[in-house]
Amino acid sequence: MGDEPVDVENLQNYLKREKKERPEAAHSTVAYASQTGKGLLFFAKTKTQKAHPIGIIKLVGCMSLVISRMIANLGKFFFSHADRSS
Repeated sequence: MGDEPVDVENLQNYLKREKKERPEAAHSTVAYASQTGKGLLFFAKTKTQKAHPIGIIKLVGCMSLVISRMIANLGKFFFSHADRSS
């Protein structure tokens, strides 16, 4: 996580991956990331790929974030967020 904008060229791996499933969300997230990194959690498969993330978890706009389940020692987390309207 950081507050600095990310160059759109560095988000091409993410964009290719997400365009297949959620193209409208992918473009919105890339546009936001190119302006600011605030509220975004970027991830990659390895540390060497950190500059070119394959995924982004958009935390901005969440009232609360709850880790609903963690599988011990596997490093897998499942997140859900509260809807602002509720």
